[in-house]
Amino acid sequence: MTRTLAVSLTILGLSSVSAVTAESQQISARAADITLGGRVHTQYMTSSAEGAEPNSLFLRRARLTAEAVVNDRVSGRLMVEVSGGSAAVQDAYLEFRFTPGFRVAAGQMKRAFDPFELASSTQLPLVERDGRVPGVNACSGVGGTCSYSRLVQELAYSERDVGVRIDGSLGERASYQVTLTNGEGINTRDVNDTKSFSARVEVEATGNVTVGANFGLHDYPTDDGSDSDYGGALGADVTVGSYYGGPMLVASLVRGDNWQALNTAGDPATFTTAQIVGSYYFTTPTTDLIEGVEPVLRLSAADPNGRVAENGGILFTPGVHAYFSGRNRVGVNLDVFNPSTGDAEWSFKVMTYLYF
Repeated sequence: MTRTLAVSLTILGLSSVSAVTAESQQISARAADITLGGRVHTQYMTSSAEGAEPNSLFLRRARLTAEAVVNDRVSGRLMVEVSGGSAAVQDAYLEFRFTPGFRVAAGQMKRAFDPFELASSTQLPLVERDGRVPGVNACSGVGGTCSYSRLVQELAYSERDVGVRIDGSLGERASYQVTLTNGEGINTRDVNDTKSFSARVEVEATGNVTVGANFGLHDYPTDDGSDSDYGGALGADVTVGSYYGGPMLVASLVRGDNWQALNTAGDPATFTTAQIVGSYYFTTPTTDLIEGVEPVLRLSAADPNGRVAENGGILFTPGVHAYFSGRNRVGVNLDVFNPSTGDAEWSFKVMTYLYF
């Protein structure tokens, strides 16, 4: 643990020197005005689990983004990511804005589902959404650390997909999103004639409290591959506060079909998961380096298979983020996973965030 802390403090010191403010650059190209931006996230991670990979420093992701505005009604977005030694398109869509209440986008984008996935990785005070602990493979059907985000991502209720999105405002206090997608994930053509569906509605209850509800249907092949079936999930959430604005709390509950854990009759198991993330952004006195500090706590509980007793677990994450300017920061998280049976394991993570 001494070596872990020494390496982590070294990373923190180097990041303090290297994190800088960079404004997005705007250029004109053919028939559109383009804003260029990007992010670079470097991570150090170690794990207590037996058989886990050695502690390592690696490039978690590097993304370049181009936002194109053709006119007041037509725009688009392209985002490419380099991660794990390969490059892949993340966002790529064209959007038509007919009215504030009716916009249509076509291409690759996030599904309309839970608030933790729809939030940008540059905003969340969590190093990893799923709280992964290398060496742990405990979640029925989806593997890995059994957590909220692990289930909804691996069961394809959230995350990116190729398709069509319709969204807009519903008066002054409400908004909606609907997505119809292939169901195969990023950069993948469909393999059947069925489509996946997601819908989300948000209502501003008060000035700083927003209530949301979401529903998803994901198509998946039957065992023999001759047909397709659907898994469904339903969720509700509440958000209090906003990012970088003092106290913030996001709580969500999702229940649905774990179609990767089928019984002998081919029926999916039922999963239930909930997560609460609380943070507080403190503005520090004006200095030459740190403009804000944000401690964070996460509690995530997951039961991936209601037919099997004691096969889930609880994920607990304390952490803190130090902000240098805007979203440029260093984050430290300790993800502790306590399975329903067996010993608890932990993963210590430090990540630098360059945002421009």
